[in-house]
Amino acid sequence: RNVVVEEGTGTWCGNCPRGIVGMRMMAEKYGDKFTGIAAHSGDEMEIEGYAPFLNRYIDVAGYPYCTVDRVYSGDPRFDELEGNYLKEKNVPAIVEVNIVDTSLDGTDLTINTSARFCINDYFGEYAWAYAITENNVGPYVQTNYYTAPGSLDGWDYTEPAVVMDFDDVAVAAYEILGEEGSFPNFVKMDETYDNSAVVNVSKVRDWDNAHLIAMVINRKTGFIENSTSCSLSLTGMGGMETVPSQVSVKD
Repeated sequence: RNVVVEEGTGTWCGNCPRGIVGMRMMAEKYGDKFTGIAAHSGDEMEIEGYAPFLNRYIDVAGYPYCTVDRVYSGDPRFDELEGNYLKEKNVPAIVEVNIVDTSLDGTDLTINTSARFCINDYFGEYAWAYAITENNVGPYVQTNYYTAPGSLDGWDYTEPAVVMDFDDVAVAAYEILGEEGSFPNFVKMDETYDNSAVVNVSKVRDWDNAHLIAMVINRKTGFIENSTSCSLSLTGMGGMETVPSQVSVKD
């Protein structure tokens, strides 16, 4: 199982460095078994495609706030985030997710994916969702309430406004709550389900810092059943190269 953490954040939010540190520490400790998505609101990095997620999960709780596979939610400080991550990581996945390939045409990225379930579900309501994140986005000014030395472990800035680059920034999203009808209602064990989607990627700045996340959503519960991610980079003549990634139900 690959675990997705989606964080609601913003440069105007003085407490949000807590989430910046928590997400960074999780990525450093868990590597490619951790997928972070920073969904910005009310700043220059906000995108329309993540608004449905923020409206449902974050806005009512306040910032910073995060969800873990949309099963657990809470503060993105490292200790709480890690605890929720480990609980979710130990839950067996019911579906294997694979990014097959991608192709770029102007600002449209075509994504081809496949999924294979390890269960029969006669009354399922599963759906595909996609996000693209980018690292080293900026520089932008982050409001900082942690100006006292040592007030936030892993945060060394003492200025009330910090000029910095941002990681895991959501720069594109497609049907982030799950595209209705993208799976049949009856999913069969060991059968492969293919999907293709076209995502507008006009806000991607540097493809060498971009990552694609493919998620299978349970629309009944809202939970992410499993996900996978891959790096993206441009090749010559406008081509697109992916580093394919697959997450097994055994992972």
